[in-house]
Amino acid sequence: MPLALADWQHELAAGRVDFALGPQAQFVVLPDTEGWRWLATARFPNGHTPRATEQVGSAIWVRQEALWRDERDLRGKRVAAVDEQAFGGFMLAERLLLQHGLHAGKDYLPVFTGYPIEQTVEALHRGEVDAAIAPLCLMEEWRARQGLPAESFRPLSVQTTVNGCVSATPVFPHWVLAALPSVPEEQATRMMGLLFGHTPAEGMPGWSPPVSFVAAEQVLAELGRHPLHPSWQNQGRKWLQENKLLAGALGLAVLISLINYAWMSWLAYRRRKKLR
Repeated sequence: MPLALADWQHELAAGRVDFALGPQAQFVVLPDTEGWRWLATARFPNGHTPRATEQVGSAIWVRQEALWRDERDLRGKRVAAVDEQAFGGFMLAERLLLQHGLHAGKDYLPVFTGYPIEQTVEALHRGEVDAAIAPLCLMEEWRARQGLPAESFRPLSVQTTVNGCVSATPVFPHWVLAALPSVPEEQATRMMGLLFGHTPAEGMPGWSPPVSFVAAEQVLAELGRHPLHPSWQNQGRKWLQENKLLAGALGLAVLISLINYAWMSWLAYRRRKKLR
Protein backbone atom coordinates (compact mmCIF):
# COMPACT_ATOMS: atom_id res chain seq x y z
CA MET A 1 0.00 0.00 0.00
CA PRO A 2 1.39 3.44 -0.89
CA LEU A 3 2.06 5.70 2.11
CA ALA A 4 2.44 9.44 2.38
CA LEU A 5 5.66 10.62 3.99
CA ALA A 6 3.75 11.75 7.10
CA ASP A 7 2.29 8.22 7.57
CA TRP A 8 5.49 6.33 6.85
CA GLN A 9 6.87 5.94 10.39
CA HIS A 10 3.44 5.47 11.97
CA GLU A 11 2.47 2.50 9.79
CA LEU A 12 5.85 0.81 10.17
CA ALA A 13 5.86 1.26 13.94
CA ALA A 14 2.34 -0.18 14.14
CA GLY A 15 3.57 -3.48 12.68
CA ARG A 16 1.08 -3.49 9.81
CA VAL A 17 3.80 -3.85 7.16
CA ASP A 18 5.93 -6.91 6.31
CA PHE A 19 7.96 -5.53 3.40
CA ALA A 20 8.83 -1.87 2.87
CA LEU A 21 9.86 -0.32 -0.45
CA GLY A 22 11.00 3.26 -0.11
CA PRO A 23 13.70 5.91 -0.38
CA GLN A 24 17.02 4.96 1.19
CA ALA A 25 17.16 8.14 3.29
CA GLN A 26 13.71 7.56 4.78
CA PHE A 27 14.93 4.24 6.16
CA VAL A 28 17.94 5.98 7.71
CA VAL A 29 15.83 8.44 9.69
CA LEU A 30 13.67 5.72 11.25
CA PRO A 31 14.42 5.52 14.99
CA ASP A 32 14.49 1.70 15.14
CA THR A 33 15.32 -0.73 12.34
CA GLU A 34 16.63 -3.55 14.51
CA GLY A 35 15.90 -6.91 12.90
CA TRP A 36 15.30 -5.43 9.43
CA ARG A 37 16.90 -7.09 6.39
CA TRP A 38 17.93 -4.91 3.44
CA LEU A 39 17.13 -7.10 0.45
CA ALA A 40 17.75 -5.16 -2.76
CA THR A 41 18.09 -1.79 -4.49
CA ALA A 42 16.16 -0.96 -7.67
CA ARG A 43 18.31 -0.21 -10.72
CA PHE A 44 16.90 1.61 -13.75
CA PRO A 45 18.46 1.10 -17.19
CA ASN A 46 20.52 3.91 -18.71
CA GLY A 47 19.13 5.80 -21.66
CA HIS A 48 15.44 5.31 -20.91
CA THR A 49 12.96 8.14 -20.41
CA PRO A 50 13.80 9.53 -16.93
CA ARG A 51 11.26 9.97 -14.17
CA ALA A 52 11.42 12.01 -10.97
CA THR A 53 10.77 8.97 -8.75
CA GLU A 54 13.66 6.77 -9.88
CA GLN A 55 16.74 8.22 -8.17
CA VAL A 56 17.28 10.89 -5.55
CA GLY A 57 19.10 14.13 -6.19
CA SER A 58 18.30 17.84 -6.03
CA ALA A 59 18.67 20.88 -8.22
CA ILE A 60 17.85 24.48 -7.35
CA TRP A 61 16.02 26.14 -10.21
CA VAL A 62 15.30 29.80 -10.96
CA ARG A 63 13.49 31.57 -13.79
CA GLN A 64 15.66 32.38 -16.76
CA GLU A 65 15.42 36.15 -16.20
CA ALA A 66 16.36 35.96 -12.50
CA LEU A 67 19.42 37.97 -11.48
CA TRP A 68 20.86 35.39 -9.07
CA ARG A 69 23.68 33.28 -10.48
CA ASP A 70 24.72 30.92 -7.68
CA GLU A 71 23.49 29.59 -4.36
CA ARG A 72 24.87 32.52 -2.34
CA ASP A 73 22.56 34.88 -4.24
CA LEU A 74 19.58 33.22 -2.52
CA ARG A 75 20.28 35.07 0.73
CA GLY A 76 17.02 36.70 1.83
CA LYS A 77 15.03 34.90 -0.90
CA ARG A 78 11.96 32.63 -0.79
CA VAL A 79 12.83 29.07 -1.83
CA ALA A 80 10.13 26.46 -2.55
CA ALA A 81 10.70 22.91 -1.32
CA VAL A 82 8.54 19.80 -1.02
CA ASP A 83 8.72 18.96 2.68
CA GLU A 84 11.16 19.44 5.55
CA GLN A 85 11.65 15.66 5.74
CA ALA A 86 11.95 15.07 1.96
CA PHE A 87 15.50 13.94 1.13
CA GLY A 88 15.56 14.97 -2.54
CA GLY A 89 12.83 17.56 -2.11
CA PHE A 90 14.72 19.56 0.53
CA MET A 91 17.47 18.00 2.63
CA LEU A 92 20.07 17.48 -0.11
CA ALA A 93 19.68 21.08 -1.28
CA GLU A 94 19.60 22.29 2.33
CA ARG A 95 23.03 20.71 2.81
CA LEU A 96 24.26 22.31 -0.43
CA LEU A 97 23.09 25.75 0.71
CA LEU A 98 24.63 25.16 4.13
CA GLN A 99 27.96 24.50 2.42
CA HIS A 100 27.59 27.96 0.86
CA GLY A 101 26.98 29.51 4.28
CA LEU A 102 23.19 29.78 4.05
CA HIS A 103 21.05 28.49 6.93
CA ALA A 104 17.38 27.64 6.40
CA GLY A 105 15.04 30.07 8.13
CA LYS A 106 17.88 32.49 8.88
CA ASP A 107 19.49 33.31 5.54
CA TYR A 108 16.64 32.21 3.25
CA LEU A 109 12.98 31.31 3.74
CA PRO A 110 11.95 27.75 2.82
CA VAL A 111 8.38 27.60 1.49
CA PHE A 112 7.14 24.01 1.85
CA THR A 113 4.54 23.37 -0.84
CA GLY A 114 3.78 19.74 0.07
CA TYR A 115 2.54 17.05 -2.27
CA PRO A 116 2.25 16.44 -5.16
CA ILE A 117 5.89 17.39 -5.59
CA GLU A 118 5.16 19.37 -8.78
CA GLN A 119 3.88 22.21 -6.60
CA THR A 120 7.45 23.43 -6.04
CA VAL A 121 8.13 24.18 -9.71
CA GLU A 122 4.58 25.42 -10.24
CA ALA A 123 5.12 28.00 -7.49
CA LEU A 124 8.31 29.10 -9.26
CA HIS A 125 6.48 29.31 -12.59
CA ARG A 126 3.79 31.53 -11.04
CA GLY A 127 6.40 33.82 -9.52
CA GLU A 128 5.38 33.05 -5.93
CA VAL A 129 8.96 32.16 -4.95
CA ASP A 130 12.44 33.18 -6.08
CA ALA A 131 13.79 29.65 -6.51
CA ALA A 132 12.61 26.05 -6.26
CA ILE A 133 14.31 22.95 -4.92
CA ALA A 134 13.31 20.14 -7.26
CA PRO A 135 14.07 16.42 -6.94
CA LEU A 136 16.06 14.87 -9.77
CA CYS A 137 14.21 14.96 -13.13
CA LEU A 138 11.16 16.77 -11.73
CA MET A 139 11.74 20.05 -13.60
CA GLU A 140 12.58 18.32 -16.89
CA GLU A 141 9.54 16.06 -16.61
CA TRP A 142 7.12 18.85 -15.62
CA ARG A 143 8.47 21.30 -18.21
CA ALA A 144 7.96 18.77 -21.00
CA ARG A 145 4.38 18.10 -19.91
CA GLN A 146 3.64 21.83 -19.87
CA GLY A 147 5.17 22.34 -23.32
CA LEU A 148 7.53 25.02 -22.00
CA PRO A 149 10.85 25.73 -23.74
CA ALA A 150 13.97 24.39 -22.07
CA GLU A 151 15.32 27.91 -21.54
CA SER A 152 12.35 28.93 -19.35
CA PHE A 153 14.24 27.92 -16.20
CA ARG A 154 17.87 27.27 -15.34
CA PRO A 155 19.65 25.48 -12.49
CA LEU A 156 21.95 27.56 -10.30
CA SER A 157 24.61 24.85 -10.45
CA VAL A 158 25.10 21.38 -11.90
CA GLN A 159 27.23 18.66 -10.34
CA THR A 160 26.13 15.75 -12.51
CA THR A 161 23.69 14.74 -15.25
CA VAL A 162 21.69 11.50 -15.11
CA ASN A 163 19.70 10.43 -18.19
CA GLY A 164 19.42 14.05 -19.29
CA CYS A 165 18.42 15.34 -15.82
CA VAL A 166 20.66 17.75 -13.93
CA SER A 167 21.52 17.50 -10.24
CA ALA A 168 23.41 19.96 -8.07
CA THR A 169 24.00 17.25 -5.45
CA PRO A 170 25.23 13.67 -5.34
CA VAL A 171 22.66 11.18 -6.64
CA PHE A 172 21.38 8.41 -4.38
CA PRO A 173 19.36 5.26 -5.09
CA HIS A 174 15.68 5.75 -4.44
CA TRP A 175 13.94 2.42 -4.08
CA VAL A 176 15.29 0.05 -1.44
CA LEU A 177 13.38 -3.07 -0.45
CA ALA A 178 13.47 -4.17 3.19
CA ALA A 179 12.01 -7.15 5.02
CA LEU A 180 10.73 -6.32 8.49
CA PRO A 181 11.18 -8.58 11.55
CA SER A 182 7.76 -10.18 10.97
CA VAL A 183 9.05 -11.85 7.78
CA PRO A 184 10.62 -15.32 8.31
CA GLU A 185 14.24 -15.63 7.19
CA GLU A 186 13.34 -18.30 4.62
CA GLN A 187 10.76 -16.04 2.99
CA ALA A 188 13.16 -13.09 2.87
CA THR A 189 15.84 -15.28 1.26
CA ARG A 190 13.33 -16.60 -1.28
CA MET A 191 12.31 -13.03 -2.16
CA MET A 192 15.95 -12.09 -2.81
CA GLY A 193 16.37 -15.08 -5.09
CA LEU A 194 13.29 -14.12 -7.10
CA LEU A 195 14.43 -10.51 -7.50
CA PHE A 196 18.01 -11.26 -8.54
CA GLY A 197 16.99 -14.08 -10.86
CA HIS A 198 14.33 -12.04 -12.64
CA THR A 199 14.99 -10.39 -16.01
CA PRO A 200 13.08 -7.10 -16.07
CA ALA A 201 10.90 -6.10 -19.00
CA GLU A 202 12.15 -3.33 -21.26
CA GLY A 203 12.23 0.01 -19.44
CA MET A 204 11.50 -1.57 -16.06
CA PRO A 205 13.94 -1.63 -13.15
CA GLY A 206 16.18 -4.52 -12.28
CA TRP A 207 17.50 -5.32 -8.81
CA SER A 208 20.97 -5.35 -7.29
CA PRO A 209 22.31 -6.04 -3.79
CA PRO A 210 21.47 -3.21 -1.39
CA VAL A 211 23.62 -0.09 -1.68
CA SER A 212 25.46 1.14 1.40
CA PHE A 213 23.61 3.72 3.51
CA VAL A 214 26.82 5.48 4.61
CA ALA A 215 26.59 8.45 2.21
CA ALA A 216 22.94 9.12 3.08
CA GLU A 217 23.75 8.84 6.80
CA GLN A 218 26.53 11.41 6.38
CA VAL A 219 24.10 13.92 4.84
CA LEU A 220 21.63 13.50 7.70
CA ALA A 221 24.41 13.73 10.30
CA GLU A 222 25.67 17.02 8.82
CA LEU A 223 22.13 18.40 9.05
CA GLY A 224 21.73 17.18 12.63
CA ARG A 225 18.89 14.84 11.62
CA HIS A 226 20.48 11.44 12.04
CA PRO A 227 18.51 9.57 14.74
CA LEU A 228 21.73 8.28 16.32
CA HIS A 229 23.61 11.59 16.12
CA PRO A 230 21.17 14.38 16.98
CA SER A 231 22.54 17.92 17.12
CA TRP A 232 22.44 19.87 20.37
CA GLN A 233 19.95 22.28 18.74
CA ASN A 234 17.56 19.44 17.91
CA GLN A 235 18.02 17.91 21.36
CA GLY A 236 17.24 21.26 22.97
CA ARG A 237 14.19 21.76 20.78
CA LYS A 238 12.93 18.27 21.59
CA TRP A 239 13.44 18.86 25.34
CA LEU A 240 11.49 22.13 25.15
CA GLN A 241 8.62 20.43 23.31
CA GLU A 242 8.46 17.63 25.90
CA ASN A 243 8.83 19.91 28.95
CA LYS A 244 6.88 23.04 28.06
CA LEU A 245 5.55 23.63 31.59
CA LEU A 246 8.95 23.16 33.20
CA ALA A 247 10.62 25.38 30.58
CA GLY A 248 7.98 28.06 31.18
CA ALA A 249 8.50 27.88 34.96
CA LEU A 250 12.27 28.14 34.57
CA GLY A 251 11.87 31.10 32.21
CA LEU A 252 9.56 32.84 34.68
CA ALA A 253 11.97 32.19 37.55
CA VAL A 254 14.85 33.69 35.54
CA LEU A 255 12.72 36.73 34.67
CA ILE A 256 11.73 37.29 38.33
CA SER A 257 15.38 36.95 39.38
CA LEU A 258 16.44 39.56 36.82
CA ILE A 259 13.71 41.96 37.94
CA ASN A 260 14.66 41.42 41.60
CA TYR A 261 18.33 41.98 40.81
CA ALA A 262 17.54 45.21 38.96
CA TRP A 263 15.34 46.41 41.86
CA MET A 264 17.98 45.66 44.50
CA SER A 265 20.66 47.35 42.39
CA TRP A 266 18.51 50.46 42.11
CA LEU A 267 17.91 50.53 45.89
CA ALA A 268 21.62 50.14 46.56
CA TYR A 269 22.35 52.99 44.17
CA ARG A 270 19.84 55.24 46.01
CA ARG A 271 21.41 54.44 49.41
CA ARG A 272 24.90 55.24 48.13
CA LYS A 273 23.61 58.50 46.71
CA LYS A 274 22.02 59.48 50.08
CA LEU A 275 25.24 58.67 51.97
CA ARG A 276 27.12 61.09 49.79
